[in-house]
Amino acid sequence: MVLLSVFAAPLKADIIYFRDGTNMEGLFVTIDQGILIFRTLEEEKQFPFSEITKIEVGYTGVPLCYTTRELSHEKTCPGRLHRLENGQMIIASGIGFLERSEVSLDDIIFLEFRKSKDDQKMLPHLSPGIKLTIERADGSLATGVIASVSSETLELQKSNGDILSFREEDLAGARYVSPVERLDQGFRFVYLFPGWHQIQRGNFWGGMTIIGGFGMFAAAGAAEYSAARKVNSNASSDITFLLFNTHSYYDEFAKHQNNQRYIGAAAGLLYLFHLFDVFRWAPSPGFFTAQVNYTYSVAGSEFTRSREGIHQIGFVITF
Repeated sequence: MVLLSVFAAPLKADIIYFRDGTNMEGLFVTIDQGILIFRTLEEEKQFPFSEITKIEVGYTGVPLCYTTRELSHEKTCPGRLHRLENGQMIIASGIGFLERSEVSLDDIIFLEFRKSKDDQKMLPHLSPGIKLTIERADGSLATGVIASVSSETLELQKSNGDILSFREEDLAGARYVSPVERLDQGFRFVYLFPGWHQIQRGNFWGGMTIIGGFGMFAAAGAAEYSAARKVNSNASSDITFLLFNTHSYYDEFAKHQNNQRYIGAAAGLLYLFHLFDVFRWAPSPGFFTAQVNYTYSVAGSEFTRSREGIHQIGFVITF
């Protein structure tokens, strides 16, 4: 119980790394005459530069993207997932990941987060009771509810009751899908409407492409149907067709009927793709990762600032 209580405590923004190999989490306050002032949960402490190798400034976490119900057609990638708890997620953003914000999971359609570096950790940012799809480092997936989590392992309970155990090095990323949007929580007839489910889960342009495709097929089918009726009407009023049974009208009418069949078959294939996409859906990992490092010296200390992805910026102070 003590271990769980300590592990569930909110993580602090900054980390000091000492020369003896240990580290400490807290809040960086200031540097004064070679002394670093650091605030922990219990008290404010002072450490001389000689004891420190580096300081990581900014909330810890892993890169994330998510889609909200309010903006279901947009994917937001604000920074790092600092903590995922029942009912909310805590996000670190801004320069140095010093800004903290909270988003209710009730407002989220889906959330996706994954490691962008080998030394990043996921386990400290997760908590029990949340249903996730875990992506292993080998690319395989496992879905279940987090039964327990510690600094070293995560146990995932599947729907059949089986327990899967994961170590930190086994994890590559994870996805959270709102229970309201999951097909395994019960089928909704609105999913039968082409493109609707894609838009609801955040794939706005994919959904609009399917809707536009059906609109195009409907217009083309209606045009071919109208053309076939016109041929039939012309044949009925043409005396040569009545007297000599001219085959040109038959051929023209058959062409338009065949075109309607082809259009119907294409629309059917598009609808089958839509249904396949609905039933197999799980958000695909898609984090673009780029890194640019800048190093410069200020008053004898070396600063390194890095940018990962689009919204991830942090800096490290080394001595």
